[in-house]
Amino acid sequence: MRRDKHIYIGIDLHKFQHTAVILDCWFEKLGEVTFENKPSAFPSLLEYVNGFLTEDITPVFGLEDVGAMAGTWHCTLHNLLSDK
Repeated sequence: MRRDKHIYIGIDLHKFQHTAVILDCWFEKLGEVTFENKPSAFPSLLEYVNGFLTEDITPVFGLEDVGAMAGTWHCTLHNLLSDK
């Protein structure tokens, strides 16, 4: 895996809203977005991330481990990415 062929999205999960920060392999912050904790708002994260993607860049998602919320998000991300 070539690290320079990925961007890294860390998601900080909260009860009412979540924040995602996008970094490159040199830990340079590329962007940050906050969105509501509503399933209807989740696709907006992928739309935002897509703005940083090119043919040779792959996103890697990391979730804060907060128990059941992280598990729910894992399933949600899997479903959203599978629809692409």
